[in-house]
Amino acid sequence: MAHARVAATLIAFLLAGGAIAQTEPEPVAPSEPNADPAPTPRNGHIVVSTRGDGSIVLIDPTTFRVWHREAAPVGLHEIAASADGRLVVGSAYGSGPRHQTPDQRLLVVTLPDLDPRTDDAPSVGPLINLGAANSRPNDLAFLPGGSRVICTSEVARTLLIVDVDAALGATPDPDTLEVGAEAITSTIPFQARAGHMLAITPDAARAFVPSVADRTVTTVDLATGQIVATTIAGEGAEGVAASPDASTVWVSCHRAEVLAVLDASTGQRTHTVPCPGYPFRVRFTPDATRVVVSCPGDNRVRIFDAASRTLVHTIDVGEGTLPTSIAVSPDGALAAVVCASAEAVAIIDLAEGEVLTQVRVGPIPDGLTWAPHPPEMTPDSDSGATPSGFPTAEAPQP
Repeated sequence: MAHARVAATLIAFLLAGGAIAQTEPEPVAPSEPNADPAPTPRNGHIVVSTRGDGSIVLIDPTTFRVWHREAAPVGLHEIAASADGRLVVGSAYGSGPRHQTPDQRLLVVTLPDLDPRTDDAPSVGPLINLGAANSRPNDLAFLPGGSRVICTSEVARTLLIVDVDAALGATPDPDTLEVGAEAITSTIPFQARAGHMLAITPDAARAFVPSVADRTVTTVDLATGQIVATTIAGEGAEGVAASPDASTVWVSCHRAEVLAVLDASTGQRTHTVPCPGYPFRVRFTPDATRVVVSCPGDNRVRIFDAASRTLVHTIDVGEGTLPTSIAVSPDGALAAVVCASAEAVAIIDLAEGEVLTQVRVGPIPDGLTWAPHPPEMTPDSDSGATPSGFPTAEAPQP
């Protein structure tokens, strides 16, 4: 079966070290740190984790060149950036060439000044040890206020709310660079099996967790910790994105080769959109008008009109490139897409529907985020306020 072959390819590459039996990808010139960097990019940083060499790579989205590479103490599977562009948090899902040893940590990275002409480097650490009961952390997102993240624990079948600022203020163990699970402020069970990706509404009122094993999407009220709905999405429900206007949720169901569209207020499926090529990850543009989908089964990226649910562009990323993770620029003009087997990130012009370039980043690129340029700060623009009303729970011991 075609689906089985694509799944085997992804597993072989993403979990077993990067070598896969595909057509050799088109050559891409290596991207070196800028010798003569452009002015401060208006679009922030593109940040990618490369698990093959344990690095965090920063790409200048003005020149499309790598301008910094920083060693990380763990390989990061998924990463997310705060809305103010100051922090990135990544999940350590498991160590070893096949992720065979479960991990239970998050890594906090403080980003440098956004001008690549400076010599500033990211500040890496601390590691937040979530405890053995919360192993296999996977997807994560920052909550409004920029000081907390919500992440999935695939093993615990639980959403964890973690206070990043508290972790930054703690004293890490000098040998492990770790702080303890006291940074966990809330735990919310979601019950579904193999629920590792998530999306939240912009106001963090609700979270949506697809289950690959159960074909479902679980909708969780984050204020009460209660499950609002469990809806059948389709075989291989995995990638998920909530629209910036909080109206819909799109779920990529790779085995069914469809996109399930849910009503964000009810959690119920309203439409099913055909999407060939093993649709894997899905992201909205900031204006909520376009939906970007990576399709590693046929090495395409597809762009849909969110309102009409019609296909706008089909973009050939290159033979054997295996497009996976997606990040959209803050202005909605560009998308960055991990090309896993090409060891590169493709930069796509969303209006024209074409690949502008590929940036070589290193072995086994995986997590990807687009950290925005910090806004002009005012005394009240970053109060550190965080959502209230989350159910509290005792933090487990590491």
